[in-house]
Amino acid sequence: MKRLKIAPRQNWQSIVEAQGLPYHSAGGVYWQDDVYYSMTQQQADYIDVVTTSAYSMIHRLVGKMMSNSFERAVIRKRMVDSGILPDAVEAVFENWDEIGQYKTRTSYGRFDLAFDKNMRLRMFEYNADTPVVLIETGYCQWEWLVDQFGDKVGESVGQINELYPELKEMFYSWKSQGIHDMVFTCDKGQIGEVYEYEASCLYLMEIAAEAGISGTFKFTEQLEVGNVKPIITVDGKLPGAVFKLYPTEWLVDDLHHNGWKNAADVLRVNNLIEEPFKLLMGGKWLLPELWKEYGSDVFIPAWHNRNDCLNKKVVAKSYYGRIGMEVEVLQPGEQTTLQGPVIYQEFTESFEVDGWKPVLCSWVINGRSAGVGIREQQTEVTTDSCRFAPHVVELK
Repeated sequence: MKRLKIAPRQNWQSIVEAQGLPYHSAGGVYWQDDVYYSMTQQQADYIDVVTTSAYSMIHRLVGKMMSNSFERAVIRKRMVDSGILPDAVEAVFENWDEIGQYKTRTSYGRFDLAFDKNMRLRMFEYNADTPVVLIETGYCQWEWLVDQFGDKVGESVGQINELYPELKEMFYSWKSQGIHDMVFTCDKGQIGEVYEYEASCLYLMEIAAEAGISGTFKFTEQLEVGNVKPIITVDGKLPGAVFKLYPTEWLVDDLHHNGWKNAADVLRVNNLIEEPFKLLMGGKWLLPELWKEYGSDVFIPAWHNRNDCLNKKVVAKSYYGRIGMEVEVLQPGEQTTLQGPVIYQEFTESFEVDGWKPVLCSWVINGRSAGVGIREQQTEVTTDSCRFAPHVVELK
């Protein structure tokens, strides 16, 4: 895989802003119009296979654990220990029992993958509940490819990018199930600033409209909550579905802190997307279990107890930390300073080019690999201050 330079498009800032990406220069540099990654078709196929199979293995393992009464109790304890309200955990379990165990084709999620020094793909984690880097991947980088390579697209160059058609199919499927209206919600960024969560919601709302589903956007603090039950309503009525780029456990906590003793009922009454059971698939506590179950072809060795890996350089991760939050690199012998329960994942030396370490944000929609966006950084931990670079697949 190569990291290449290219002349940026004239007025590229205005182009991506018009496409819904106003935060192109967040932190100084975010979207890079003059840099891209080039990969072979063989590498693209490899990413596709790993993404689809990893999703299948995660769903299968969660099903195996949830069908065992002892392991189910262990999962309950881990979720409660991480700060999730006990009634919310029960609601998540109910959601798994009702639909999760049967629903092998859920809406969407994002794997963070990286090639190691030997060009073997490794999975850092799976964001099952609140994945972003969506509009950059599905829309902006495709338009960049067309602008930069023109008639070569489809002939000699391509991209791992089926996000838009897969998302549209997803919304069509929901409409066929009787969903005609949706609320799209995320928390608010800085005053007057459109940021990645809001941009993702607005992009999805546009695709939903194309599929015939009407959408309303609300920041989480603007959500209307029913008078009798802690449920999300619009003009006093229950919407067909609520798409939230907001952690499930935070939504319950917000209602709980606002005085609702039965706050977890929001998980039972509202048709939430992502579904509550996705908390089972995205918790970092699952990483050691994946390694034990399937080995280290894709899954990185990971442990629950630091004493089991004290002589190793590891990455400590909180059970439900997000966007590089609550992550700590530990040298051999060091103990974590993170609060609450953590897992320890063996430190992986990832593929590096020109001092940059690319992380492949590989999307899965309806159980299938659907697209890749590349974020890069020069640090050991990927954070929300990393940069986005488009990619090209060399077809010939």
